[in-house]
Amino acid sequence: MSNGWKIFIVAASGLLTCLLVAVGIYAAREGKASASTTTEALTKTFAQYQDMDLAMYDGLCVSGSEVAGLIRTAVEQEDYVTIGTNTKAMADNLYVYYNRTYTGGVLGAAGTGSQSIISDVSATAYVNPGATFLGSIERDDNGTLIAVRFVQQ
Repeated sequence: MSNGWKIFIVAASGLLTCLLVAVGIYAAREGKASASTTTEALTKTFAQYQDMDLAMYDGLCVSGSEVAGLIRTAVEQEDYVTIGTNTKAMADNLYVYYNRTYTGGVLGAAGTGSQSIISDVSATAYVNPGATFLGSIERDDNGTLIAVRFVQQ
């Protein structure tokens, strides 16, 4: 073999090596982007299913006894969500929050909400077990469900 062929083979080998390294780097970057996108989608899906038991109340009419039970459960479990009610005896857009305070889209600490639980018949926030309430939900900027509100119909 002449020196010209040896130089050509070495140059072709070097070029092929550079090409394979470039393809490998490209594939690694694409894989990383794809994995990141998939992880983000899985995180969003998990967050939605995690809140599914409370998100079902959005637009749903339920009885006052179910609202009272939900409030009791939230208070006992110190959930990272607040339950608010608006009865006919209260002004529009005024809610009483039970297990946490809730002001301007910000949750307070557990146990700092109104603890005058729904059984005081003389209170304006009394949740009549036979009444019907329309539920709605609110999420924060991260998509986490932070409030479930019920308005007496």
